[in-house]
Amino acid sequence: MRIRDGLGPLFSDEDFKAAFGVRGRPGISPGRLALVSVLRFAENLTDRQAAHAVRARIDVKYLLGLELTDPGFDHTVLTGFRDRLLAHGMEARVLDLLLERLAELGLVGSGGRQRTDSTHVLAAVRSLNRLEFIGETLRAVLEALAAAAPDWLRASMDPAWQERYGARVDACRLPTADCRLPTDEQERRTLARQIATDGYRLLEAVFAPTAPGWLQQVPAVTVLRTVWVQQFTRTVTDGEEEVTWRGEDDLPPSRAMVASPYDPEAWYAKKRGSAWVGYKIHLSESCDDPGASKRPHLITHVVTTDATVNDAMVVEEVHDRLTSKGLLPGEHLLDAGYTSAELLLTAPTTRGVSVVGPVRSNNKPRRPGPHRSRCAGRRGPRTPPSAAAQPPVDAGEEGRAGEFLSHGSSRWPTPARGLPPVGDGVTSGGQWTTFTRGQNMTRFAVRAALACLPTVAAAAVLAAPASATVPSAASSPGASAASTALAARALNPQTLADLDTSMRGEAFANASYSFYAAQADREHLPVTAQTYRRTASVELNEHFREEAALAGVVGSDASNLRAAIAGETYETTTMYPTFAREAAQDGDLNAAALFTEIGHDEAAHLARFQAALQVVETGRGRIPAPPPVDAVQVPAGGPQVHSARTLANLDTAMHGEALAHARYTLYGEHATADGRPALGRLFQGTGQVELREHFAGEAALYGLVGTTHQNLVKTTAGETYEATVMYPTFARRADAVGDHQAARLFRHNAADEAGHARAFQRLLDNPR
Repeated sequence: MRIRDGLGPLFSDEDFKAAFGVRGRPGISPGRLALVSVLRFAENLTDRQAAHAVRARIDVKYLLGLELTDPGFDHTVLTGFRDRLLAHGMEARVLDLLLERLAELGLVGSGGRQRTDSTHVLAAVRSLNRLEFIGETLRAVLEALAAAAPDWLRASMDPAWQERYGARVDACRLPTADCRLPTDEQERRTLARQIATDGYRLLEAVFAPTAPGWLQQVPAVTVLRTVWVQQFTRTVTDGEEEVTWRGEDDLPPSRAMVASPYDPEAWYAKKRGSAWVGYKIHLSESCDDPGASKRPHLITHVVTTDATVNDAMVVEEVHDRLTSKGLLPGEHLLDAGYTSAELLLTAPTTRGVSVVGPVRSNNKPRRPGPHRSRCAGRRGPRTPPSAAAQPPVDAGEEGRAGEFLSHGSSRWPTPARGLPPVGDGVTSGGQWTTFTRGQNMTRFAVRAALACLPTVAAAAVLAAPASATVPSAASSPGASAASTALAARALNPQTLADLDTSMRGEAFANASYSFYAAQADREHLPVTAQTYRRTASVELNEHFREEAALAGVVGSDASNLRAAIAGETYETTTMYPTFAREAAQDGDLNAAALFTEIGHDEAAHLARFQAALQVVETGRGRIPAPPPVDAVQVPAGGPQVHSARTLANLDTAMHGEALAHARYTLYGEHATADGRPALGRLFQGTGQVELREHFAGEAALYGLVGTTHQNLVKTTAGETYEATVMYPTFARRADAVGDHQAARLFRHNAADEAGHARAFQRLLDNPR
């Protein structure tokens, strides 16, 4: 009651409208759900108890402005509300709105004194020994593949794996269970080698040319590759394979070590004698003297990092966020984990903040030895769980520049390094650059807490790291090349790589769906055909277009022509001649002839684009006419080639043609909007050749189109993967490196793909 009387309305429905749709039956007020979420944490209630309080308590009804007869809502609504906040990057919205209201009342503001400190957050994972850990990692990826591609897994897995990995590998810890793990050291090593061999067999199957390409993107597969590099060495000499379980002295430091297959972003760390697997949360709080300032102590900012991040690394982010909120303190109290000589000297002049805190007395650099922190220079205690008994990174004592990998650590996969290609003979000294893992940690679910203070009954909500307010990613065709290039340069390389992957997927979906729609027409299924065409339009005109705008794909007409020339040059001089030669070697003469023909077409496209570039640069001459389109029909049927290599090359070529069609569509729109309609027609016409002739011819040989039922099965699986795995993974990565606009776009596209999956599933259940 005092909260409502003292603070007035805190949250309006308008503040959360971005997380809710505009169609369907009206939902429960999101502003009220936000306030109930605060109440839930303030009184330490479960969702069920909080929903009951809304129905039964008069003080809660008064706080929410409800009638006494209001029936309330089901407790599951609160879970859905939190999920919506996460999906739309609004984790810190409740805290920010509350602070805005408190600032209006003069209860918090800039200047004054604040303090920041950190504490650990435990990951919701079990502690496993090394043998349990590798077994459970392999079991986890089998479970993931069983959900994502059950038919493929059933055909590819060893029947013995069902017995070996059907139950939890750590099940023997339960008192009533029969322990299946051996206790003899030699038997344990034998079992470890068996698990390793099974894991390598699975990876080879996933990365085989005949396997669906998207399986390689499944996060559990990525974790398996990482863990196998960290836990085993594999050498192949004269056809003989040798797998070795790494000894404790040959393991990576904990900063590079996966601690759980179910939460690969949870790290093992220690701080002031406390060791944990999970994350670290940094809380900032105003701490003026209440008697003198008349202000209560309130939480002003929360930032969450992985467990091994040095406290000092977050100070700049905290200051940036407090500045954006208008809450930058005049005096900032920090402990020794946050302070540095540089911070103490520069903060007053660059920020106007007086940093107060002790400086570590012993900063003498020491020579790093095996498994030693470069700055701490001492060996840490062994860790009992699956962090592999390696010395942990001391979250409060690592180097100021973040240099804490041990001697020889260049061998280990980190965010800047990768994993060995599957099937390669790998020794412990290899340098690997083929894979980049996600950086930092998965964003926390919304965490709220309410502090009822005696004088004002104010509230403070703990939330996950805030996402910046993000404008729309959509860009008009006439957007300047400078702005798009600047946007692309501002993105993290991992985010750009994820955008490239998603654009290729959207372009391929757009191309494929047009031919699936034609097949549905042939089977007299008009609703299915219409759904495919409508979805294809969304994939190109919304998803691809917005991702391309964010990645800076479209530049000036001249730069677009140069990009097209580079692509056509590669295809006509390298890719298609190679594919034709390999197809002929494998006996797929029909594919060899098609690759040769398309290579000649690409040479003609190259000549047209070169002539157009000369016109654009000199202002003299005429833009060439677009090439004619000899459309190819794609009937339903299986592959028309025999070689797995040819099949893989057809898949690569189709993805390239689909991407070229999508890019040329945007290039053409830009040229037309820029006053060059002839160039627009050249781009658009060439794009149609890439789609209706080249892609279609390759799709016919590949066997891309099946019956509508088969097409719907593939489509539903692909859309489900993008909605539940690919885009959420990309969003977490983008948030982790601060690319919040990209993260929001990824989440938006994931929600769209989920809707597409549901629509296709309905058609699968009821063909029409």
